[in-house]
Formats: sequence, structure tokens, C-alpha cells
Amino acid sequence: MEPMNGTGRTWVGTIAAFALLLASACGEPADSTQDALRAQIGRVQTVTFQASTYILSNPPPAVDLTITDSGAAQDMANAILALPVMVGVASPSEDHCPADVGVMYDLEFAGRAGDQVMQTTINVSGCQQAVVEKSDAYDDVILTAAGHPDFWSRLAADLGLPEADIYPYHPPSP
Repeated sequence: MEPMNGTGRTWVGTIAAFALLLASACGEPADSTQDALRAQIGRVQTVTFQASTYILSNPPPAVDLTITDSGAAQDMANAILALPVMVGVASPSEDHCPADVGVMYDLEFAGRAGDQVMQTTINVSGCQQAVVEKSDAYDDVILTAAGHPDFWSRLAADLGLPEADIYPYHPPSP
């Protein structure tokens, strides 16, 4: 085997540096926003959980609950904030996500006086984005539940439902 010339070493070094950059970016937390939200979880007393859809031919599960057990509500908020950040997302269609059936869950976490602590929308399919929506205190954070099946079982347990009631979603047959 011939020794590598200077150009070959440069390319190898560039590729190695790029690979390290990609590996370090995948799944890292959204640092300050997630930390700021985690600091507020102790204020959470209730969560409202509603299923909705933007594809009318795919009706959402009949789930519309308000959880008043603060421990369960706080655990749901912690589960969401423990998800990894979805890196480099412009839109699901551009990022080669699996098919999105349009069903999502809207969660509103509230404090003792009903003040909003955190609002999140979770897509049950596609990239399974969990969007923690912008407020005066922080910007949007886009997390992903894809590849984290324990997230769905934890969410279902906190809701007091069988996991199959919320995940996976199967569109009706034509």
C-alpha cells in the first residue's frame, strides 16, 4: 500500500472532522431553553391532553383529558423535556421522515392559578416531533420521540390509559 500524500490526508482529516461534528450534534438537548423549562416543572399542577388532526380522513383517538395529579403532570413534562432535540429540521417533508398521518396531541401544562407553564404539540407519526411552543421566556424547541418507545408508554401511564389508546396510531382502512 502506498503512503498517503498530503491531499489524501487533508480529505481524511476533513471527513473525520465532519463525522465528529455530526455525531456531536445528534440528540443533544436544547440547552438553555430546556433547562429554563425544567426549572419551571415544579410549578405544574395540571395538564390538558387533547387529540386532534389536520387530515380529516384520519380521525384522532377519542382522548380529551385533564390530569389534576400534579405528580403525573410533572412527570409528563419531564418526559417531554428528556427527549432529544431534532437537529437540522426545516420541515418533515424535507427531512425524509416516515409518513405523517396528521394526528397530534396538544398538551397544556398549567400552574396552581391556571397560568400556562408549558405548551407542547406532539405528532404521533412522521418524525414524531414534540414542539414546545414559544413563550415570552423562551423560543420554540423541537424535540423528537422517534426511536424512544418508552416515551409513549410513560405518557400513557401518566394519563391512566393503555398505551394502545394513544400510540401507535393506525389510520382507518379505506
